[in-house]
Amino acid sequence: MLNIAGALPVACFVLLVVSLHGRQRFPPEGDWRCSWMAACVAWGVAVVFITEILSLWEALDRTRVLIAWTGFASLLMWSTRFQAVRRRERRAALMRKRWSASEGVSLFDRLLLAGVVVIVGCVGLVAILAPPNNWDSMTYHMARVAHWITNESVRFYPTAIDRQLYLGPLAEFVILQFQILTMDDRWANLIQWFSMVSSLVGVSLISARLGGGTSAQIVATVIAATIPMGILQASSTQNDYVLTFWLVAAVFYALRMFQATRPKTQLRLAIPLGASVGLALVTKSTAYIYALPLLVACVGWSVFGRGRRVRAATLATAGLMAAALNLGFWARNTAAFGSPIGSRAHTAFYANDVLAPAVTASNVIRNAGLHVRIPLPAVRRVHELLRLDMNDPGTSFNAERFDKMQRRLLHEDYAGNEVHAVLLILSILAALVAVRRRPRVSAYAMALVVGFIVFCAYLKWQPWASRLHLPLFVLGAPLIGRVVEGAAGVSLARAAAAVPLIGALCWVLFNESRPLFKPILPVNLTGAIPRENDPTLLDTSRLDGYFWNRPDIRGPYAAAAARVKAAGCRDVGVALGGDDYEYPLWVLFGSHARQGTALIHVTLSEDLTRSDPRLCAVIAVDGAGVSADVVRRLFQDEWRSTPVSVFTNRRRDSVGAQ
Repeated sequence: MLNIAGALPVACFVLLVVSLHGRQRFPPEGDWRCSWMAACVAWGVAVVFITEILSLWEALDRTRVLIAWTGFASLLMWSTRFQAVRRRERRAALMRKRWSASEGVSLFDRLLLAGVVVIVGCVGLVAILAPPNNWDSMTYHMARVAHWITNESVRFYPTAIDRQLYLGPLAEFVILQFQILTMDDRWANLIQWFSMVSSLVGVSLISARLGGGTSAQIVATVIAATIPMGILQASSTQNDYVLTFWLVAAVFYALRMFQATRPKTQLRLAIPLGASVGLALVTKSTAYIYALPLLVACVGWSVFGRGRRVRAATLATAGLMAAALNLGFWARNTAAFGSPIGSRAHTAFYANDVLAPAVTASNVIRNAGLHVRIPLPAVRRVHELLRLDMNDPGTSFNAERFDKMQRRLLHEDYAGNEVHAVLLILSILAALVAVRRRPRVSAYAMALVVGFIVFCAYLKWQPWASRLHLPLFVLGAPLIGRVVEGAAGVSLARAAAAVPLIGALCWVLFNESRPLFKPILPVNLTGAIPRENDPTLLDTSRLDGYFWNRPDIRGPYAAAAARVKAAGCRDVGVALGGDDYEYPLWVLFGSHARQGTALIHVTLSEDLTRSDPRLCAVIAVDGAGVSADVVRRLFQDEWRSTPVSVFTNRRRDSVGAQ
């Protein structure tokens, strides 16, 4: 069950919604949704500052985190108290507004929204029941949280998995707060789930800002809720949906700012806009790519509109707010790697070797091929015309081959969004054709196109890139809703929205990494890896769940941890490769959410006793490239079961005989 201590940050969010609800001047499409968005942004800012400030004094422990959130809750309760009178005065007017708005929602619309609630509820159930088990989470997302808890700080530490250091940490900051408070990781998956819920709220608001009526807003919400990659990721500890929400919030506040006529309103909106952009940047590096069209639009708005000085000041305010939220992260990266976003070697690893139109065209085709099945001969022919190899290592991440990529329909790293991709492409074309009739919608569609092209121009193609496209699909949902409503009419738009809603159950129930039920589709159709007896989330132990994507290493990891624990070792070295599982070791030692056995990264090619004389034992995984001759000079072989080895310090007691 969920530890009740995790309710404290949730209570702060609820208080923020209530407090901001009393202060908001509701636009026509607003009411509680605007308060929800503002509360999310304010809550995210609070997480960053609480984490960074406590980290400066190495004070990220349960007592101080409790004090910080309790103080924040007390401040919000005091603030909310003074809104009581104002809320009572406005309650009747607000109720009348909500009642009149609800009259425009038909029975079919209510059924569509009920379907969204069912999807969101089922995904939330999966998030609660399942342990974190995504591959990236086992190597760095959750592992870095365990290190932070042990160090009581988010400062950098020695590690062989440098992604734990230089990649954006905000999603993990949120997990960290809950994990410290609850001393458990059962809240971890809910961060992405809540980002999904909040993104649906933001999508409906963006749809309204694009001129969509009630039908368009509901269709947009349904489209966003049924994105296969979104459903699969919303119950994991990845960070793509967290990034997606901050981008949704940034777009919403930018649209409000562009449409505002009063300078004071524009300046007031600059704060949540800047905060949303800053929170996106500190979450994931792809935010720099997707935020570029938004930045260009903001600069154009400030340069070519009336009141340039006020608009420039507004844009500067937003920029300062965004920078303030990234200062700690940028400073740590600069000190360690010489750049705010990591070293040049890291950047080169992900970036195309050449920036050229032909390379961009190649990546556009291959990235589209992750969602829409393009015949391989056609892809090969296009690349011949471009005079490029479709498997060129200079444009393919880690030399991955397009003609050998896996198509796993139900897996959170590989799933494509075929139906949604077709709808989005058709909607973009329709919006660009109707540029004179709907210039606002056409500009929005063009921004999505530019974001995708910049993504393809800069980043190498990879078979897992479909998850990186999630922000584009969620931000594309308001466009689909607006275009469908305008082109097909309200009735047809509602009927069209029901199709993906029904189909979404496949991804809700049969998530390959966290299935609620045994899959009913054949393996050759879904591309899933066959598993013995088709286990489900409901008949799998929590410990086994961590190893869901690597069941072959569950036994060796558990046996190695048991041997080291039997010796009473408190400081244990771990020698891992850059893509090896680390977090399950923390779980096996019971140190993933509280002080206990410390796992310290070591390199087995150096003098371990000189680098850290505290080490009692070393757990090494074959991916670390263990050199037995080097290790035996200081440590003795204790136990081995492929791919894990245990070595003990010759100057300490042995862990025990095999």
